[in-house]
Amino acid sequence: MNKLTKEKAADVLERRKRFLKKWRSALNENLKLTTNGSRHPSTLKTVVEHTLSFADQELSWLNGFLESVKGSAPGSDGPSVFSISGDLSEMQLPDVIRTIASGERTGVLRLEHGPEKIGITFVDGTVSYITGSPDLSPKGGDSGSEGVKTIPKEVVKAFNWPAGSFVFTPDIVESEGGLALEAPSCELIFAGCRHVDDWGRIRKVISSANTIYEITGSPEKYPENVNLSKEELAVLSQINGLRDVERLAEIIAMSMFDVSRVLYTFVICGLVTTVSKDKGELFSFLSAFSDAVFERLTAIKAEKIAQQVETGLNSLADEHGMPFSLRNYKLTDNVNVPQDFKEFLRLVKDFYSAQIEIVRSQLGNRFTGHMLESIVGQLTPEMYDIYRRHGFNAIGQKTAKE
Repeated sequence: MNKLTKEKAADVLERRKRFLKKWRSALNENLKLTTNGSRHPSTLKTVVEHTLSFADQELSWLNGFLESVKGSAPGSDGPSVFSISGDLSEMQLPDVIRTIASGERTGVLRLEHGPEKIGITFVDGTVSYITGSPDLSPKGGDSGSEGVKTIPKEVVKAFNWPAGSFVFTPDIVESEGGLALEAPSCELIFAGCRHVDDWGRIRKVISSANTIYEITGSPEKYPENVNLSKEELAVLSQINGLRDVERLAEIIAMSMFDVSRVLYTFVICGLVTTVSKDKGELFSFLSAFSDAVFERLTAIKAEKIAQQVETGLNSLADEHGMPFSLRNYKLTDNVNVPQDFKEFLRLVKDFYSAQIEIVRSQLGNRFTGHMLESIVGQLTPEMYDIYRRHGFNAIGQKTAKE
């Protein structure tokens, strides 16, 4: 209920009421059968009566609750089923704001941390007015009706509070003693998150250096009035669904903390999301296999053939838009990784098959068969599981027969 407007809540409750009436009607029909039909055991009548009593009681309670919801006055004293309250040490401020925004709620969110107090008025989920202690009104005046274009630093600081309380009171609007600020909730969340520098708070969201992220949508999703910083653009440009936090830090030459702080903002604002490790494991397998192939070519002094393999594979990768290529015999991932796993697996298999085929065309079936047998025999248990699970063994067997 505290995530819905009064109108939406009433609609949900009315639907529940209609369901209960149909359910009760069906139970009454069943009760007639158990009473009039001798072929039903007597215990069945007791079970149906028991269930019917629950339906009657919920319907009775729901009727009273629905009347109180429809008749509740905006801003009335006392706790409301539509209010939201809690401790900021247990629920992060961005989550609170997102709950209000997603429900398109109207009301005032009050935040307190010691002597600091912030009031944020939402109208249909959009920020419309801000009050605070100390006073946020222009030059200490009584009204901020002209509005401001940037979110005050006092509000941004609240995202870094280590603790504090929050209470959202629905259906009231403040418009005096503060600043008028019409801003999408996502803009407020973005401005606040990018100033969070508490490692403990960041770690609750970015919990591991091995976590992999991918972009959830296009730049059109970003808050309209937010310009990404140089560091944010750098991190965003390297996220491809294969690179974990540690790898991103290495590529961009930023510290793990700075990359994690940027990712914290992106995750909270819904711009990126975690992905399964399947793609990363596939890329690791392909990289390990490719390394092993070139090691064997180097061992037999076949540098010219190794160069041909690299050139041929890079041409194939460029022609088919593959998300990886070779550089000095090392497999590197690009940013254009398809989000669809089946498509990514197909590209990996194409690259894998092409590498085997080029070696086979240059050195023959016998060498290629021995090479594959040697590489597979030295795979780690984890790599061998990927090799079997995704059907690479079938590709190797086909090549050996040819």
